[in-house]
Amino acid sequence: MFKIKTIFIIVTLILLILYINSCVTFNSNVDKIKEEKPQSKQTEKQDKFVKTKGKVFREKVLISNQVRCISADDKNVWVGTDIGISRFSRKDNKWIQYTTLDGLVSDNINAIAVDGNLVWIGTNDGVSQFNITTGKWKTFKRKDGLASDKIFAIAVDGNYVWFGTDKGLNRYDKQIDSWALRSKKDGLSTNTVKAIAVESEYVWIGTQPDKEQQERNFFGGPREKGKPGSGVNRYHRTTDSWNTYSKSDGLVDDKLTTIAVGEDEVWFGTIKDGISVYSKTDQTFVKSYTKTDFLSSNEIEAIAVDGSQIWIGTANSGVQRYLKTVNTWVRYTTEDGLTSNHVTCITVFGNEVWFGTFEGGLSRYNKVSNEWTAYVKIDSLTDNDLKVVKRDSEGRIWIGTGSGISMYNPNTREWQNYKKKDGLITDYINDIEIENQNIWIGTDRGVGMYDSETKLWKFFGSRDGLTDQFINSLVYDGKNIFAGSSYRIFKYDANDKKWTALTLSTAEGQQLQRKITDLALDKNSNLWIGTQNGIYRLDLKSTDSKITFYDVKDGLANNYINCLLTDENGLIYAGTQSGLSIFKDDKWETISLKDAEGKSLDNVCISSLFYEDKTLWVGTLDKLLKYNETKGYFENIKSSNGLHFSIIRSIYVDENSLWVGTSAGLIQIKKSDGTTVEEYRSTIVKEPFMEPSISNIVFDGNYVWFSNWSASQNGAIVRYDRNTKTWRRFTRWDILRDTKAKAPTEVRNILVTDKYIWFATDYGVLRYNKTFDTWKHYTMEDGLAYDEIEEITESAKSVWAYSDDTIYVNRYNKETEKWEVFEIPPIPDQPNALDWLERIEPDGSDVWFGFWSRICSVRRYSEEEGKWYYYTRKDGLAKLGCRWISVDKDRVWVSHGWEGGVSYFDKATKKWTTLPSNQVPSGEKIIIGDKSVWIITGDRGGGEVIRYDKSNNEWTTIRPRSGFMSGISELAEDGDYVWFATFNDGINRFHMASGTWTNFNDQTGLLQNHTNDRALKVDKDFVWVGTPRGLSIYEKRTETWASFTQSQALISNEVRAVVADDKYVWCGTSQGLSRYDKQYGTWTSFRQKGGRQFMTDGRGGY
Repeated sequence: MFKIKTIFIIVTLILLILYINSCVTFNSNVDKIKEEKPQSKQTEKQDKFVKTKGKVFREKVLISNQVRCISADDKNVWVGTDIGISRFSRKDNKWIQYTTLDGLVSDNINAIAVDGNLVWIGTNDGVSQFNITTGKWKTFKRKDGLASDKIFAIAVDGNYVWFGTDKGLNRYDKQIDSWALRSKKDGLSTNTVKAIAVESEYVWIGTQPDKEQQERNFFGGPREKGKPGSGVNRYHRTTDSWNTYSKSDGLVDDKLTTIAVGEDEVWFGTIKDGISVYSKTDQTFVKSYTKTDFLSSNEIEAIAVDGSQIWIGTANSGVQRYLKTVNTWVRYTTEDGLTSNHVTCITVFGNEVWFGTFEGGLSRYNKVSNEWTAYVKIDSLTDNDLKVVKRDSEGRIWIGTGSGISMYNPNTREWQNYKKKDGLITDYINDIEIENQNIWIGTDRGVGMYDSETKLWKFFGSRDGLTDQFINSLVYDGKNIFAGSSYRIFKYDANDKKWTALTLSTAEGQQLQRKITDLALDKNSNLWIGTQNGIYRLDLKSTDSKITFYDVKDGLANNYINCLLTDENGLIYAGTQSGLSIFKDDKWETISLKDAEGKSLDNVCISSLFYEDKTLWVGTLDKLLKYNETKGYFENIKSSNGLHFSIIRSIYVDENSLWVGTSAGLIQIKKSDGTTVEEYRSTIVKEPFMEPSISNIVFDGNYVWFSNWSASQNGAIVRYDRNTKTWRRFTRWDILRDTKAKAPTEVRNILVTDKYIWFATDYGVLRYNKTFDTWKHYTMEDGLAYDEIEEITESAKSVWAYSDDTIYVNRYNKETEKWEVFEIPPIPDQPNALDWLERIEPDGSDVWFGFWSRICSVRRYSEEEGKWYYYTRKDGLAKLGCRWISVDKDRVWVSHGWEGGVSYFDKATKKWTTLPSNQVPSGEKIIIGDKSVWIITGDRGGGEVIRYDKSNNEWTTIRPRSGFMSGISELAEDGDYVWFATFNDGINRFHMASGTWTNFNDQTGLLQNHTNDRALKVDKDFVWVGTPRGLSIYEKRTETWASFTQSQALISNEVRAVVADDKYVWCGTSQGLSRYDKQYGTWTSFRQKGGRQFMTDGRGGY
């Protein structure tokens, strides 16, 4: 008997060792995170076993590293994150990303459950149902039967689907399309349902204390008498009855996070007190596990039953695997294969065990092959707005953007990005030049060089001789690197590793003082310098540093040079704003761009050039042209799949492909037939902004413009392209092209005209040229009376830029294209009267001026006559003073200032009419719609809106819901609806026919309840709302909100405290707490929900 027992023990130990050896450790290609191992009985026992090392693979495929839920079957793996869903199709071996732009009700995913061809997705804003077969989406919200739009858990149960919310438990019957609800008043422990598990006989529900109960307990209040606390609820199908279990019944704690059902047991994980095990046989709780027993942590996030094994994910100590057959615990951390020790979810399918982590992505463990695979956030283009594309000797494509460098390897189809966290001194890249094995980059802070051997970056700045650090262009002549900055040329000598500024002047003594745009070297050692006002040539063989200047008088198509190119024959090409010029036989001539039919393509803005194998490739703002010397004409390259070209910034051609860098991404085109191989773009852009706040939303055809510039010189003007669905940022570097130039700190108003987009700022006026994609900055040096500009507007002959409370207006003459100071003359016979300008509203060649004046508050200036017209109460104005002027086709509407009242001027009769004070008592703002004139009467505390129907000449008063800060600030007509923006009550939608209201707020999808100034716009598909925390877009078809926010960054520049640990740097600021992840180079910000925040609008701040 003793021998048999001994043999049994030996065999058992051998089997145990073989079983444990299926575990692996994480190898060197995934960063390790140090941690202290807890001292417990479990640690002592685990130390007896040696885990073998296994292979680890790493793939960049996820939409985000913050994984919240996983569901896996034989066809797909679904991964829910904080910004959408990543789906792995096993059949196609391909990852697919889904966001609100594809049909999700929200990007904040909390739960996923697969139900045949349907996928149920629980979010912070309702439930999405995705039909895999049809690709169609369906949305369920409170109005459809959900207890709440905030979903924590989902479980499929035959014909039923269970949903856990923060307002109770829902069961949806798919057959009869009906909803049932069980809440606290029906006997549920609490309304906060965090976990659901389904088995054949029972449905198990895990709850946590409701928010109200947590607050009550925090302040020492007692639990409601007769009411159970949180815990476990069990539903018995056969008897349709419920049981409730709490700590008094054996639960280790009643705050549940996860439930997993096994053959004989049910496992319950809690927030911070470990695990409880319920025996189905004994119908009672039989075990509990904590750190004092075998657990590495009491903070349990996930449990999965895998036959005789239990997988347990913790919030801070990785994963534990309990082998029930041998009663042994094994622990896995980042040293063994996990991407992070904070595990949020686990799912098992066959031999795969999938682990989602809080910020490290996804890990998959193969139990048979003993291999780990780490899935992390996908690398793609750092930005869609490309500046330059180059190819190195190994065939890798290097791409410079305003957000860093992307390197793409066509052979492996892998991306590698370089940003500040990877060694760059700045993310703003203007140019790239390849020199043997070195990669040179021109930036806004000097020149950088990447050594391919050491894989290290080196940067050169003012200390190295680069006195002007904004580098626009680089060129290599085989020995030296030349750098063109805003106004100077620098030369780098590889021998002494020093930069020298070249002192250049023409034979007449004219120095190089124009902004440099591009450089090129020809085979005769001439350096060609393209500028915004002509071209210079420097003979590098000469020692006198004399340069030759060329402009339109010498044959150039235009003086503004976008790009330069030299070919193998020594010819020089210049791409200008008005066509293509070529230098041969020592003179410039403009090339006539004609297609095969002889049709002229002249007078086009040439943005990029490339020469290869007797073929000239020409990029414009919307076309790709190919000139073949043999054929003798230009072909317009149009992709066979209907590709739409955005601004073509850079072209590179290799053996098989054209690599076209545009303002909307990278395009690879097959050289042989012009078909598109692939379009490369940033995966999912949810953070396109430089600052939190969005205001001044305007439409311009397919573009939507935003002001994202209100806090510092580092803001941006942002444009969204509805065709390509891409974002483009215009920062101070894009606009001013000079590091030393003073930049605005606030963009206050945006004006769209035919040729230009105008921007009123706190430092002059910015103008964007839509034809040439160029910027102009106007200040007092250019003729402005002052630089503080509040408003900008357009009349037939002028653009008017002004501030309140002045008698001087800045007027841009469209004919002369010059600014002049327009002084408003005094009132006739009243030379000493106080006149302060309030508003200008043009009406063709008539320009209406409103004043704070007790004598003559409204005046009209005729540009045709050069004459002023004055209007007072004697002419029919209601009151003195002018607060607002608006113009429609037939009338001029005026709301008066502190005295109230509204008047209108009939253009046909030339007479004024005063509206009755009982009908229209006052007007804060007058908005002209297609169908109506809207007069907003209230201020921030409430008020009403008065509508004048143009078609039937009727007046209607609309009273929104009242309350503090509920006043209307903006409105927009939308067919049968009107959308109202409020000061702090979200967005209200009014249905005019039925008189019903719908409110949208920060609990139903909006980023914040306050709408910024001029930040509500409506088109046929979307509602655009700018808030202090970002942009909210409402899709009418799906009735869902999508949010776009600031790029991850320090939440405020006012830092008050800093502390660092092994993984993070924590910064306490005036606006909240920011955390920097040293491993991933990302910022996460935390701020008080609600709380105090300074708001601004057109009438000041509060």
